[in-house]
Amino acid sequence: MKGPGFYFIQFFYGKYSSRLNRYCQQKDIPTPYNLCYHDDPDHHIFDILYRNDKYAVAQTEGEIKFQRTNFFTSRKKILKQYKPVYGYSIMEINKNTLRVYCFRKDIFGRRAKILFYFLNDVFIMGEYIFISYSPKKVSSVAQKLIQQQKLDYQYANENFYIENSNSERIIFTDSGFNLSIRYFSLKNKEIMDYLKSYFMPESEESKPDPIEWKRIAE
Repeated sequence: MKGPGFYFIQFFYGKYSSRLNRYCQQKDIPTPYNLCYHDDPDHHIFDILYRNDKYAVAQTEGEIKFQRTNFFTSRKKILKQYKPVYGYSIMEINKNTLRVYCFRKDIFGRRAKILFYFLNDVFIMGEYIFISYSPKKVSSVAQKLIQQQKLDYQYANENFYIENSNSERIIFTDSGFNLSIRYFSLKNKEIMDYLKSYFMPESEESKPDPIEWKRIAE
C-alpha cells in the first residue's frame, strides 16, 4: 500500500527518481511506471561490452548509430524527441545510476521496444527488443540489418556482431524466444573503464577513477 512517503518522494524527487525506485523496492510496492523488462538493465550490457568468441563478427565501413543519435548525448536532449514513455527501469551501479527509457516503434517493418540506456544521464547504449517472435521474423530482420549496414556477410541463423573502425558495435541476438539488437560505443575510455570495473570478478576489482559526466555529455 502506498503511504505518505511514496507521494512525498514522488513530488519532490520525481516519478523516475532513484529515490522513489528504492522506496518501492523497500516497501515491496509497484512503481508508478511499467518496467522495460523483468531483469536488471546491467544484464543487457555485458555481452556487448565483452565480445562472445562464439558469435560471428562482420565489419562495416559505415557509422553505427541508434535511431540516428550520437553516443554520449545527454538524457535531457534525447527525451525531448521521444514521447510517451512506455516503460522505465533504473538501478544503481557503483554509486552511479543506470536508467533505461522504453518507447515503441516499427523497426525494419516490425513492432519493437526502443530502449535508451543512460549512465548518469549520458547515452551509452540503444536496444531494439521485438514484440513478437518467429524464425521467419528473425531472418527478415537480420537481412534488413545487413542491408542497412551494407555488409558483405551471409546470415546463417546465428548471433553476430557488427563493428566499425570507430570502436562502435552492434550485437544481433536470437535467444530462441526473443530477438534483440543492441548498439554500443567503446570509444570513451572513461566510461569503458568504469563499466569494466563494475563487471570485473571480485578478485580483480579496482576502484574506477571519478568521471566528469558533464564534460562527456553532448
